[in-house]
This record gives sequence, C-alpha cells and structure tokens, in this order.
Amino acid sequence: MTSDRNRKVGDIIEETRSSEKTILLQTARFGDARKILDIEKVLLQNELTFVASSPAMTSSLNTAIKELDAALNMLEKVKSPNTYQELAAGYTLGKNQIRGLPRDEARQFFKSHQVRLRNLDKGRLSDSERDVLSTRIDNIKSAERLYEQLQEQALDIKAERNRGKGPDLGR
Repeated sequence: MTSDRNRKVGDIIEETRSSEKTILLQTARFGDARKILDIEKVLLQNELTFVASSPAMTSSLNTAIKELDAALNMLEKVKSPNTYQELAAGYTLGKNQIRGLPRDEARQFFKSHQVRLRNLDKGRLSDSERDVLSTRIDNIKSAERLYEQLQEQALDIKAERNRGKGPDLGR
C-alpha cells in the first residue's frame, strides 16, 4: 500500500516537472526577456516557500529575488534610450563593461544566477530535475542575449561591438 502511494506521488512529481519544463520552453519561444524573468521569479519564490531548508538557502534565494527585481527594473530602463544612455555613462571603466556594454544590475544578475543554478546541478538531482534546471539556465542565457540586444539598441551600437571594438559610452 505504501509503495503504491509513493509511486503515485513520484508520478505526480514527474508530471509536474514535465509541465514545468514545457512552460519554460514555451516561455523561451516568445523571445521576451521580461516573460523569462517573470517565470524565473515565480520559480524562485516557490523554492523559497517550499524548498528552502536552511537559513543559508533562504538567504541565497532572497538575494536572488532581489537581484532579479533589480534586473527587471533595468529591463524597463533599457527600453528608454535617453534614460539608459544617461545611466550607461556611469559604466565607462573596462571592469564595468562586458564586451563593450555596461555591466549593470541586469547583467550582474544574469551571470550570478547562472552560477547559482549551475551550483544546484552539483547536488543530488533526478534526471527530470536536471532537465528542468538545464532549461532554466538556457532561458537565463536567452534573456541575457535579449537584454544585450536591448542595450545595443538603447546605446545605438551596431557593428563595432561585433568587430571587438567597444563603444564610446562617455558621450
């Protein structure tokens, strides 16, 4: 009886992970960084509510949510070229840029969150958990590329970035 119940619970968990992966894949197909980040925020909030089992994990998840909120804020700012150009002027030093684009709060979130997700992959995870985690990492990478495109548009950067020349952000 108990093994039947455990198998049913296991089946439900696997179905849930499969649905989660499907939602993540569909979200990525929209090509909208905002939607990707909104879904990731829901996942982080769910982890905080249902998975966090230590003060360190709770702290890590709270930090990730705060960083994601900062990234969402930057995502709105980058959509306004005048606002973003003024903001980008503060990122003129080489250490404050990645491939010639400002290393702002959104870019910092993308990098740190990918590291956080990769670190989760080092734990004991089932194949379906690893699959969902891999999809989340891919989505964050996609959101990062979409954000970079928005940065290029806001700063009116075209081919010079692709040739390895950084833009002059000190306009």
